[in-house]
Order: sequence, then structure tokens, then C-alpha cells
Amino acid sequence: MNNVKKKGSSVERVLQIVEVLAKSAKPMGVIDLAETLDIPVPSMYRLLNQLQPLQFVQLDLHGKVTCGKRTHDLALDLWKNSPFKAERLAILQQLSAKIGESVGIAVLQDLEVVYIDRVISDWPVQIQLPTGTNIPIWACASGKLLLTQLADNKCERIVEKLSLQALTTHTQTDKKTTHDVHC
Repeated sequence: MNNVKKKGSSVERVLQIVEVLAKSAKPMGVIDLAETLDIPVPSMYRLLNQLQPLQFVQLDLHGKVTCGKRTHDLALDLWKNSPFKAERLAILQQLSAKIGESVGIAVLQDLEVVYIDRVISDWPVQIQLPTGTNIPIWACASGKLLLTQLADNKCERIVEKLSLQALTTHTQTDKKTTHDVHC
């Protein structure tokens, strides 16, 4: 049996690294990543050292690898410019007309909510949050909803580490209250 590793192009390897990291539920160790992709460990370090300053990957506090800012930005750009955008907006418009409210699709990015699609209601006075707007996770309904979707222990860790400041006269800044309501 031939045990010679198939050597792919550097471009293919880089895209495989980003793809595996994007699919991973948690940061990966360099050796695990190398084994998963059947890439020699020294080659993996070399590729990651090239990707890190470009912000396509980053290391967490434990030295594990995860997607970087540019990978997240790329994913959002792909979403915003996908061929299905018109269909999503048509569905959001129907929903907005039916309930008489502004509606949108938001995703969690770090400790912020990013609105990636939004349809505004026809109310005369309203808050304008255009697509691409980043809002602290604790300061909007979408963020609170996304917090409730996390495992309890993860939600608790996030809320415990948040720096809550009042943005309005009704902003909840008590972490105990925030934890009890959202986690």
C-alpha cells in the first residue's frame, strides 16, 4: 500500500483550513488541524503563520486556531450578496406587512449582533438599523434571543464577562437580572 501523502496546492490547503475551522464548533489545536487535513505539522504551522497576519485565522488565549475577522467578514459578504437575497427580502417584507413591525435577520459575531438583512416597517417614527449594523449583544432583542439559544453554561460565562453600560434609561445593567432573564 502506498502511504505517500497527496500534496495539494497551497491555495487548496489554505481553503481547506478555513473550511474546517468554519465548520468546527470550537477552536482547534494545530496538531488536530494538521491531522484532520492530512497536512504535515511543519507545513500547517507555516500556512497558519501566513494566514494569521492576514486575519483569516487567529489564535485564542489557549493557542488554538479559529477563524479570524476577515473570514467572518467574508462569510457576511457572501450572505449579503448571495443569489437568495431577493427571496429573503421578499419573505421579510411579507412578514413585516403581516405583523406591522420591522423585521430582520441577525447573527452573533463575537459579543455583537450584526443585522444582515432588514425590512423596515412603515411607522412614521422608528429606529433605523441598516444592514451591517453592529449592536452589543445585551442591548437589543435579537442579541438577547441569541443568548437564550446558547448552552446555559456558555450564556452564563458570556453574561458574567460583559461590561454592561446603560444606553437608555431602561437599559438593564444588573448582571444577576440579565443572567436570570436570558440564560
